[in-house]
Amino acid sequence: MPLYPSSAATPSDLTVEYEIDADHVEPWHERFLYRDQSGTLVREEAILDSGNRLDTDYYPGGVIERQVETDVMDLFKWREIASDFNASGEQLSEVVVRDNGITTTTTFAFSTNSYSILQEDVEDVKSWRSIEVAYDEEGKLDLKTRIADDGSKTETEFEDGARVSRIQTDDGDARKWDSITTTYDESGDIVQKIKVQDDGRVVTTTYEDGDRISTLVEDTADAFRFETHLKIYDQDGLAEDTRVMDDGTTTSKFYEGGQLSEREVIFYEEVILRERFDVVDDHDWARILEKFNLVGNMTYRLTEYDDGTVEEFDPIILFG
Repeated sequence: MPLYPSSAATPSDLTVEYEIDADHVEPWHERFLYRDQSGTLVREEAILDSGNRLDTDYYPGGVIERQVETDVMDLFKWREIASDFNASGEQLSEVVVRDNGITTTTTFAFSTNSYSILQEDVEDVKSWRSIEVAYDEEGKLDLKTRIADDGSKTETEFEDGARVSRIQTDDGDARKWDSITTTYDESGDIVQKIKVQDDGRVVTTTYEDGDRISTLVEDTADAFRFETHLKIYDQDGLAEDTRVMDDGTTTSKFYEGGQLSEREVIFYEEVILRERFDVVDDHDWARILEKFNLVGNMTYRLTEYDDGTVEEFDPIILFG
Protein backbone atom coordinates (compact mmCIF):
# COMPACT_ATOMS: atom_id res chain seq x y z
CA MET A 1 0.00 0.00 0.00
CA PRO A 2 1.26 3.52 -0.71
CA LEU A 3 2.32 5.68 2.22
CA TYR A 4 0.75 9.10 2.27
CA PRO A 5 1.76 11.90 4.70
CA SER A 6 -0.89 12.98 7.18
CA SER A 7 0.03 16.64 6.57
CA ALA A 8 -1.37 16.53 3.03
CA ALA A 9 -4.80 15.61 1.72
CA THR A 10 -6.11 12.22 2.79
CA PRO A 11 -6.25 9.36 0.26
CA SER A 12 -10.08 9.52 0.28
CA ASP A 13 -9.86 12.96 -1.33
CA LEU A 14 -7.70 11.63 -4.14
CA THR A 15 -7.68 9.11 -6.91
CA VAL A 16 -4.72 6.74 -7.05
CA GLU A 17 -3.09 5.39 -10.19
CA TYR A 18 -0.60 2.55 -10.16
CA GLU A 19 1.99 2.07 -12.89
CA ILE A 20 4.69 -0.53 -13.41
CA ASP A 21 7.57 -0.23 -15.87
CA ALA A 22 7.43 -3.73 -17.32
CA ASP A 23 9.58 -2.80 -20.32
CA HIS A 24 12.26 -1.08 -18.20
CA VAL A 25 12.17 2.15 -20.20
CA GLU A 26 11.72 4.45 -17.19
CA PRO A 27 14.12 5.24 -14.32
CA TRP A 28 11.55 3.78 -11.91
CA HIS A 29 10.22 0.25 -11.44
CA GLU A 30 6.78 1.13 -10.10
CA ARG A 31 4.95 4.21 -8.88
CA PHE A 32 1.72 5.55 -7.40
CA LEU A 33 0.22 8.78 -8.75
CA TYR A 34 -2.18 10.78 -6.56
CA ARG A 35 -4.58 13.21 -8.22
CA ASP A 36 -7.16 15.55 -6.75
CA GLN A 37 -10.80 15.76 -7.89
CA SER A 38 -9.83 17.96 -10.83
CA GLY A 39 -7.29 15.40 -12.01
CA THR A 40 -4.27 17.49 -11.00
CA LEU A 41 -1.25 15.47 -9.90
CA VAL A 42 -0.43 16.33 -6.28
CA ARG A 43 1.90 13.51 -5.25
CA GLU A 44 3.99 10.72 -6.68
CA GLU A 45 5.55 7.78 -4.87
CA ALA A 46 8.04 5.78 -6.92
CA ILE A 47 10.37 2.85 -6.43
CA LEU A 48 13.42 3.58 -8.57
CA ASP A 49 15.40 1.01 -10.53
CA SER A 50 18.13 1.33 -7.89
CA GLY A 51 15.65 0.26 -5.22
CA ASN A 52 15.46 3.72 -3.69
CA ARG A 53 12.14 5.34 -2.91
CA LEU A 54 11.35 8.77 -4.37
CA ASP A 55 8.41 10.77 -2.98
CA THR A 56 7.42 13.93 -4.85
CA ASP A 57 4.83 16.59 -3.91
CA TYR A 58 3.58 19.07 -6.52
CA TYR A 59 2.17 22.58 -6.57
CA PRO A 60 -1.25 22.95 -8.27
CA GLY A 61 0.52 24.08 -11.43
CA GLY A 62 2.48 20.84 -11.70
CA VAL A 63 5.77 22.27 -10.41
CA ILE A 64 7.65 20.13 -7.91
CA GLU A 65 7.22 21.43 -4.35
CA ARG A 66 9.17 18.82 -2.41
CA GLN A 67 11.12 15.71 -3.31
CA VAL A 68 12.52 13.11 -0.92
CA GLU A 69 14.72 10.21 -1.99
CA THR A 70 15.33 7.43 0.53
CA ASP A 71 18.22 4.97 0.23
CA VAL A 72 16.14 1.90 1.02
CA MET A 73 18.74 -0.57 -0.25
CA ASP A 74 21.63 1.19 1.55
CA LEU A 75 23.55 1.59 -1.70
CA PHE A 76 24.84 5.09 -1.04
CA LYS A 77 26.63 6.96 1.76
CA TRP A 78 23.45 8.83 2.63
CA ARG A 79 20.09 7.81 4.08
CA GLU A 80 17.85 10.51 2.68
CA ILE A 81 17.95 13.57 0.42
CA ALA A 82 15.09 16.08 0.69
CA SER A 83 14.75 19.05 -1.68
CA ASP A 84 12.26 21.94 -1.49
CA PHE A 85 11.31 24.28 -4.34
CA ASN A 86 9.24 27.42 -4.78
CA ALA A 87 6.30 27.71 -7.16
CA SER A 88 8.64 28.91 -9.92
CA GLY A 89 10.67 25.72 -9.72
CA GLU A 90 13.68 27.32 -8.05
CA GLN A 91 15.31 25.15 -5.42
CA LEU A 92 15.07 26.57 -1.90
CA SER A 93 16.96 23.97 0.07
CA GLU A 94 18.46 20.50 0.12
CA VAL A 95 18.84 18.36 3.24
CA VAL A 96 21.12 15.32 3.10
CA VAL A 97 21.11 12.85 5.99
CA ARG A 98 24.32 10.85 5.70
CA ASP A 99 25.11 7.36 6.96
CA ASN A 100 27.69 8.75 9.42
CA GLY A 101 25.03 10.82 11.20
CA ILE A 102 25.97 14.16 9.62
CA THR A 103 23.06 16.23 8.27
CA THR A 104 23.94 18.75 5.56
CA THR A 105 21.46 21.53 4.77
CA THR A 106 22.03 23.75 1.74
CA THR A 107 19.87 26.89 1.63
CA PHE A 108 19.57 29.11 -1.46
CA ALA A 109 18.70 32.84 -1.41
CA PHE A 110 17.56 33.86 -4.89
CA SER A 111 17.15 37.54 -4.03
CA THR A 112 20.93 37.82 -3.54
CA ASN A 113 21.96 34.74 -5.56
CA SER A 114 23.82 33.47 -2.50
CA TYR A 115 23.65 30.24 -0.55
CA SER A 116 24.79 28.59 2.66
CA ILE A 117 25.70 25.06 3.75
CA LEU A 118 25.05 23.87 7.30
CA GLN A 119 26.49 20.60 8.62
CA GLU A 120 25.13 19.25 11.90
CA ASP A 121 26.64 16.38 13.86
CA VAL A 122 23.31 14.89 14.92
CA GLU A 123 24.74 11.61 16.22
CA ASP A 124 27.83 13.15 17.89
CA VAL A 125 30.45 11.42 15.76
CA LYS A 126 32.63 14.50 15.26
CA SER A 127 34.42 16.94 17.57
CA TRP A 128 32.00 19.69 16.53
CA ARG A 129 28.26 20.28 16.75
CA SER A 130 27.81 22.29 13.58
CA ILE A 131 29.70 23.97 10.74
CA GLU A 132 27.96 26.58 8.60
CA VAL A 133 29.52 28.11 5.50
CA ALA A 134 27.94 31.02 3.58
CA TYR A 135 28.80 32.11 0.04
CA ASP A 136 28.14 35.45 -1.68
CA GLU A 137 26.47 36.10 -5.04
CA GLU A 138 29.73 35.32 -6.86
CA GLY A 139 30.08 31.98 -5.13
CA LYS A 140 32.96 33.21 -2.98
CA LEU A 141 33.30 32.22 0.65
CA ASP A 142 31.70 34.88 2.88
CA LEU A 143 31.34 33.50 6.42
CA LYS A 144 32.20 30.26 8.22
CA THR A 145 30.85 29.43 11.67
CA ARG A 146 31.99 26.39 13.65
CA ILE A 147 30.57 25.32 17.02
CA ALA A 148 32.68 22.71 18.81
CA ASP A 149 31.42 20.05 21.19
CA ASP A 150 32.76 22.04 24.16
CA GLY A 151 30.59 25.02 23.19
CA SER A 152 33.35 27.22 21.77
CA LYS A 153 32.43 29.04 18.57
CA THR A 154 34.65 30.22 15.71
CA GLU A 155 33.39 32.76 13.17
CA THR A 156 35.61 33.49 10.18
CA GLU A 157 34.76 36.36 7.81
CA PHE A 158 35.94 36.67 4.22
CA GLU A 159 36.06 39.42 1.59
CA ASP A 160 36.31 38.39 -2.06
CA GLY A 161 37.07 34.89 -0.79
CA ALA A 162 40.03 36.02 1.34
CA ARG A 163 39.97 35.68 5.11
CA VAL A 164 39.83 39.04 6.92
CA SER A 165 38.92 38.14 10.51
CA ARG A 166 38.30 35.29 12.90
CA ILE A 167 36.42 35.54 16.21
CA GLN A 168 36.58 32.68 18.70
CA THR A 169 34.30 32.72 21.75
CA ASP A 170 34.31 30.27 24.64
CA ASP A 171 30.53 30.08 25.09
CA GLY A 172 30.83 26.79 26.97
CA ASP A 173 33.50 28.12 29.35
CA ALA A 174 35.73 25.17 28.50
CA ARG A 175 38.87 27.19 27.78
CA LYS A 176 41.06 29.57 29.78
CA TRP A 177 39.99 32.49 27.60
CA ASP A 178 36.73 34.27 26.81
CA SER A 179 37.45 35.36 23.25
CA ILE A 180 40.17 35.57 20.61
CA THR A 181 39.81 38.07 17.74
CA THR A 182 42.25 37.79 14.84
CA THR A 183 42.44 40.11 11.82
CA TYR A 184 44.27 39.58 8.53
CA ASP A 185 45.45 41.78 5.65
CA GLU A 186 44.59 41.40 1.97
CA SER A 187 47.46 38.92 1.54
CA GLY A 188 46.09 36.68 4.25
CA ASP A 189 48.87 37.55 6.71
CA ILE A 190 47.88 38.05 10.33
CA VAL A 191 47.74 41.70 11.44
CA GLN A 192 46.49 41.58 15.00
CA LYS A 193 45.29 39.09 17.61
CA ILE A 194 43.37 40.13 20.74
CA LYS A 195 42.93 37.48 23.42
CA VAL A 196 40.65 38.09 26.42
CA GLN A 197 41.52 35.61 29.16
CA ASP A 198 39.33 34.33 31.97
CA ASP A 199 41.49 36.10 34.56
CA GLY A 200 40.80 39.50 32.97
CA ARG A 201 44.09 39.90 31.12
CA VAL A 202 43.81 41.21 27.57
CA VAL A 203 46.70 40.23 25.30
CA THR A 204 47.05 42.22 22.06
CA THR A 205 49.64 40.96 19.59
CA THR A 206 50.40 42.92 16.41
CA TYR A 207 52.15 41.67 13.29
CA GLU A 208 53.80 43.12 10.21
CA ASP A 209 54.19 41.02 7.06
CA GLY A 210 53.23 38.04 9.19
CA ASP A 211 55.99 38.65 11.76
CA ARG A 212 55.20 39.53 15.36
CA ILE A 213 56.26 43.09 16.25
CA SER A 214 54.64 43.67 19.66
CA THR A 215 52.66 42.09 22.48
CA LEU A 216 50.69 44.16 25.00
CA VAL A 217 49.22 42.58 28.14
CA GLU A 218 46.67 44.65 30.10
CA ASP A 219 45.40 43.68 33.55
CA THR A 220 41.84 44.92 33.05
CA ALA A 221 40.47 43.04 36.08
CA ASP A 222 43.23 44.27 38.42
CA ALA A 223 44.03 40.67 39.33
CA PHE A 224 47.81 41.07 39.12
CA ARG A 225 50.43 43.51 40.43
CA PHE A 226 51.01 45.16 37.05
CA GLU A 227 48.87 47.40 34.86
CA THR A 228 50.48 46.80 31.47
CA HIS A 229 53.32 44.74 30.03
CA LEU A 230 54.58 45.65 26.56
CA LYS A 231 57.10 43.69 24.48
CA ILE A 232 58.45 44.95 21.16
CA TYR A 233 60.27 42.69 18.71
CA ASP A 234 62.69 43.22 15.83
CA GLN A 235 64.38 40.85 13.40
CA ASP A 236 66.66 39.58 16.18
CA GLY A 237 63.84 38.86 18.61
CA LEU A 238 62.95 40.82 21.74
CA ALA A 239 63.95 44.50 21.41
CA GLU A 240 62.10 46.19 24.28
CA ASP A 241 60.29 45.01 27.40
CA THR A 242 58.33 47.55 29.47
CA ARG A 243 56.25 46.74 32.53
CA VAL A 244 54.11 49.27 34.46
CA MET A 245 53.28 48.14 37.99
CA ASP A 246 50.20 49.01 40.05
CA ASP A 247 52.25 51.41 42.21
CA GLY A 248 53.36 53.35 39.12
CA THR A 249 56.85 51.84 38.89
CA THR A 250 57.90 51.41 35.25
CA THR A 251 60.67 49.04 34.23
CA SER A 252 61.98 49.15 30.65
CA LYS A 253 64.55 46.75 29.23
CA PHE A 254 66.20 47.24 25.86
CA TYR A 255 67.95 44.57 23.81
CA GLU A 256 70.47 44.49 20.97
CA GLY A 257 70.85 41.30 18.99
CA GLY A 258 68.69 39.53 21.54
CA GLN A 259 70.92 40.56 24.47
CA LEU A 260 70.03 43.00 27.25
CA SER A 261 71.67 46.37 26.48
CA GLU A 262 69.87 48.81 28.79
CA ARG A 263 67.47 48.78 31.70
CA GLU A 264 65.53 51.76 33.01
CA VAL A 265 63.38 51.84 36.14
CA ILE A 266 61.16 54.79 37.01
CA PHE A 267 60.00 54.69 40.62
CA TYR A 268 56.79 56.58 41.20
CA GLU A 269 57.62 60.11 42.49
CA GLU A 270 61.08 59.03 43.64
CA VAL A 271 63.93 58.21 41.30
CA ILE A 272 64.82 57.04 37.81
CA LEU A 273 67.23 54.12 37.49
CA ARG A 274 68.98 53.41 34.17
CA GLU A 275 71.30 50.50 33.50
CA ARG A 276 73.27 50.03 30.27
CA PHE A 277 75.27 47.06 28.98
CA ASP A 278 77.98 47.00 26.29
CA VAL A 279 76.59 43.99 24.43
CA VAL A 280 78.55 44.65 21.22
CA ASP A 281 81.77 45.32 23.16
CA ASP A 282 82.61 48.64 21.46
CA HIS A 283 83.32 50.51 24.74
CA ASP A 284 85.88 50.12 27.49
CA TRP A 285 83.10 49.50 30.01
CA ALA A 286 80.80 46.52 30.45
CA ARG A 287 78.00 48.08 32.53
CA ILE A 288 76.86 51.53 33.67
CA LEU A 289 74.23 52.08 36.35
CA GLU A 290 72.79 55.59 36.72
CA LYS A 291 70.20 57.20 38.98
CA PHE A 292 68.32 60.43 38.27
CA ASN A 293 65.78 62.48 40.16
CA LEU A 294 62.49 63.43 38.55
CA VAL A 295 63.88 66.71 37.19
CA GLY A 296 66.59 64.80 35.32
CA ASN A 297 69.61 65.47 37.55
CA MET A 298 71.98 62.53 38.00
CA THR A 299 72.22 61.44 41.60
CA TYR A 300 74.45 58.39 41.22
CA ARG A 301 76.51 56.51 38.64
CA LEU A 302 78.40 53.25 38.80
CA THR A 303 80.69 52.12 35.96
CA GLU A 304 82.10 48.62 35.59
CA TYR A 305 85.03 48.56 33.14
CA ASP A 306 86.23 45.72 30.95
CA ASP A 307 89.37 45.33 33.07
CA GLY A 308 87.26 44.67 36.17
CA THR A 309 87.68 48.04 37.84
CA VAL A 310 84.63 49.82 39.25
CA GLU A 311 84.08 53.57 39.38
CA GLU A 312 81.37 55.29 41.41
CA PHE A 313 80.13 58.85 41.05
CA ASP A 314 78.02 60.34 43.86
CA PRO A 315 77.38 64.12 43.69
CA ILE A 316 76.44 64.22 47.36
CA ILE A 317 79.84 62.84 48.37
CA LEU A 318 81.78 64.98 45.88
CA PHE A 319 80.02 68.28 46.38
CA GLY A 320 78.38 67.84 49.80
